[in-house]
Amino acid sequence: MDSARTGMLVGKEWGWGFFQCVRRALARALLAASVIAAGTSQQVAAAANGKDAAKPIKLGMSVPLSGPVEAHGTALRDGVLACFSQVNAEGGVRGRKIELISLDDAYEAERTLANMRKLINEEKVLSLVGFFGSPRAAEAVQAFSTAGVPLIGVTTGVGSLHLKPGRYAFSTRASVEKELEVIVDHVVPLAISRIGVLYQDDSFGRAGLDGVIEALKKHRLAPAMALAFDPNKGAQQGMVKQVADTAPQMLILLATHKPAAAYIRAFKKMNLPMQFATVSLVGADLLIDELGVQGAKGVIVSQVTPYPWNDTVKITGDYVRAIKALNPLAQPSYFGLEGYITARVALEALRRSGANPTPDDLVAALERSPIDLGGYVVSYRPGARQGSQFVDVTIINGEGRVLR
Repeated sequence: MDSARTGMLVGKEWGWGFFQCVRRALARALLAASVIAAGTSQQVAAAANGKDAAKPIKLGMSVPLSGPVEAHGTALRDGVLACFSQVNAEGGVRGRKIELISLDDAYEAERTLANMRKLINEEKVLSLVGFFGSPRAAEAVQAFSTAGVPLIGVTTGVGSLHLKPGRYAFSTRASVEKELEVIVDHVVPLAISRIGVLYQDDSFGRAGLDGVIEALKKHRLAPAMALAFDPNKGAQQGMVKQVADTAPQMLILLATHKPAAAYIRAFKKMNLPMQFATVSLVGADLLIDELGVQGAKGVIVSQVTPYPWNDTVKITGDYVRAIKALNPLAQPSYFGLEGYITARVALEALRRSGANPTPDDLVAALERSPIDLGGYVVSYRPGARQGSQFVDVTIINGEGRVLR
């Protein structure tokens, strides 16, 4: 995406070279130290964005534009670009255009950290927006709030980021725990009480398991089984057998789309009378692509934004018009809408912050009062950064469509 595509939008796309293999803990420490060493990033960002009101306002984004969840990251980025392109065409915010600098992290923790260093120290962005965090990187993102630069909008299943975000991290989506609570509350009244959990063995999977356990407690239930798996090893037959022997009525899969699809495929070959459910991070469209229409039929997927394929909610109509203005061939998607929502929240923070905002001005602006985007409301206060509680339950039908 560049200025030729977005018209009024100034966009930068950066690739990334090969990172030499070093111990992950050392890499994190070195990268974190380099960001935190900036120390004065509040003043630096304020100087870069505030001393000349004619200059563009620089915002930064790190998302997977390659790798296993490239489609998710690209959709998020395009949703953000569509929003900023639209506001730039209308004259910007208080006469200043928005410049988005988006970097590819390929869903790798070390690259995410390196991108943050570049955005904060070199590009001197006023704020970070719309990150898609890997299970390892999301916790590191939280640590970078010590640099004093806000992070608005994080797509991650890691509960710790939602529960203990610090001063500078603002979530625009519901937590994975909330998604699972809504799924359980939806199916238990339908006489589905034997619910199993198959989760990838990382912080995302474990946070999801905790969410299922808490949701079932409300109904005086416990998981019929809960098994952790390595997402890099495909569908393991021993794991498949353990689940089949337990025979849950529903299996909740906490995984990215490829391992989730591998296990669903294995269980469907066994013709087990089992319902499958998963959360928004899986990406319903990628799950359908991976399983095929018939393989994905009947899978329940929770969603954290309104249904993007109609305009019964104002925010969805705004989103569709924005992406079509940016690219007439663009198709709506849940992740694209999430990116658009994130950008709208960032714009509202800018509008509330005066002509020459500082990072702390954005924080104060977001805490001031709820933001109604037209059927989707986010609200923050000191110590509370979980902006939304919106969760919808959808199901994939026999034509490969996501239905509410």
